[in-house]
Amino acid sequence: MSLWEILDELFTTKYLSMPVPKKDEIDLLIEALTWVESRGDVNAIGDKNIPVSKGGPAYGILQIRGGVLSEVNALWETKYKGADLLGTFGAKLSKNICKDYFTKVCPQYKSFKSAEKDGIPPQENYSKCWNGGVGWYLLTKKKGYETYKKNLDIYWRLVQTRLSV
Repeated sequence: MSLWEILDELFTTKYLSMPVPKKDEIDLLIEALTWVESRGDVNAIGDKNIPVSKGGPAYGILQIRGGVLSEVNALWETKYKGADLLGTFGAKLSKNICKDYFTKVCPQYKSFKSAEKDGIPPQENYSKCWNGGVGWYLLTKKKGYETYKKNLDIYWRLVQTRLSV
């Protein structure tokens, strides 16, 4: 067992969890994320040059990639594709996906729980999961991930500015 696996086990317990933010806090966070991700453009398609094998383009107001869409499709037993996240319907769908990702997917991961245990506030944890993936917290502790951590901190500051508007 690697050092990271041992640490992950030590810092993770199924009984340890900070409370999920209230629904209105999640909705406010999602609104802030839509501004940071796409400036509210319901037809935004970003990172068109990224191949599908590496996450592919990001779609809609929340710039959702294939990995998140796959997890939610498994959770909801659906077959949504990136193009389904465009337009007015896609904007509503994206917000529902984001909410379920925050409340049902993220809390299943050890890294997410480690961030909670170490006192990372819920909105920051969710924001960094959205931008850097649910494993963001443990990755920031690894050597060589300093730029990754710096970029997540910048992203969180941008989200904070929108939360305070």
